[in-house]
Amino acid sequence: MERKMKFLSNLKKGILFASFTVAALLVLSCEIGLGKAVDTLPPEVTISGPSTNSILRDEFVISGECSDDTGVKTVTIELKNTELKKTYDVISVTPDKKN
Repeated sequence: MERKMKFLSNLKKGILFASFTVAALLVLSCEIGLGKAVDTLPPEVTISGPSTNSILRDEFVISGECSDDTGVKTVTIELKNTELKKTYDVISVTPDKKN
């Protein structure tokens, strides 16, 4: 009975050691952190028109440029009256690609 207990104790230690070794190898062999899977740089946006503090009536054109190191799929433009705190329109567009 004592021999069986000692065998089981050694078996548990062996399994624990093997598990720890496998876990250590997995951690050490993997890229630490999220790596390139996460985009950490914000996109760059420049609005060139209309100019700041312009008085807009009727129709107007919004112009500008946007870029991101991983590419830009969609640009969302939200028109707000900041005094009335009212949103008038939300527009999603696909930016033109420069060749």
